[in-house]
Amino acid sequence: MHFSTSVAYPATTNRVSELWRDESFQQAKARRAGATKADVTIQGESDLTVTIRAEIPANLLPQAARRFVGDTLDVTIVEAWQAPREDVRRSGTLNLDIAGAPVRVRGRMELLPVSDGSCTRTIDGEVKASVPLFSGPIERAAVGAVDDVVEAEKAIAVEFLTAE
Repeated sequence: MHFSTSVAYPATTNRVSELWRDESFQQAKARRAGATKADVTIQGESDLTVTIRAEIPANLLPQAARRFVGDTLDVTIVEAWQAPREDVRRSGTLNLDIAGAPVRVRGRMELLPVSDGSCTRTIDGEVKASVPLFSGPIERAAVGAVDDVVEAEKAIAVEFLTAE
């Protein structure tokens, strides 16, 4: 299942990239997206990789599919960003995996300047679930989870950026 989403930030691409290096921001994003526990690893400077391993309630899946995973989901999200280009754009990849669940999210990301003081992050990707009879509902739930993470990031980013 294809998905596409975007989030607008009230800051430059450089400032947003700095925000992604902030572990407290990444922890807050995970909590806002529903994580009950999250471990964050941030690596790199100009090339940047953010890995979040989170435990979230399984209630985002359809009831019939929960029997495959239990009460919680162990989710790993990896955002890998290339160094900024001369025009300050950034490109990257998004991978979301759920331990013990046959579902995968893969996407391409871009961070694009919109004006002197704002930018937009776009994500285009695919969700693939390989569970007979439940693939459609599981894929829709996974797309919903990606949307939840993007909305959480937007809300937290605005709070962090406006608090400065």
